[in-house]
Amino acid sequence: SRVLNEISDIDVHVSFYKNTNNQRNLLNTLASKFSERYRASDIIVLSTKRDSESCAYSLSKEDRGTPFRPYRESSQIPSIRFASIHAFKGLEAPAIILTDIENINEEFSKALLYIGMTRARLELVLLLHERCKQDWQCTLLQSIRQGN
Repeated sequence: SRVLNEISDIDVHVSFYKNTNNQRNLLNTLASKFSERYRASDIIVLSTKRDSESCAYSLSKEDRGTPFRPYRESSQIPSIRFASIHAFKGLEAPAIILTDIENINEEFSKALLYIGMTRARLELVLLLHERCKQDWQCTLLQSIRQGN
């Protein structure tokens, strides 16, 4: 599957997390890897949750690894910005990491996921809770059958 930039051959990357700490570790690792390929200002972490409840927010309160800050907050220090999917609607960034995805089997969840996924111009990573694995696989199979 591709992201908005049709010229790009970069695939969507999906990782599954078991719990909050596992997701935090995955996000921190991904942020470090993305920082090697993109400027911090080109990386956005989007969450299905409000900022104060997001995985990126919890990492922003720690003094380890890559610095995170809310999207609307300015800073002289290069940092990866984060926002809710709703707050970032209509905007785009080269690299998007979607987090806090705990459900993808309801229409609202699917619509929110679609909005988040279409914000990426070059690279997209989804962090889904492991209980979404079967629904994700079914969605992929359904998409393949429909020729999308």
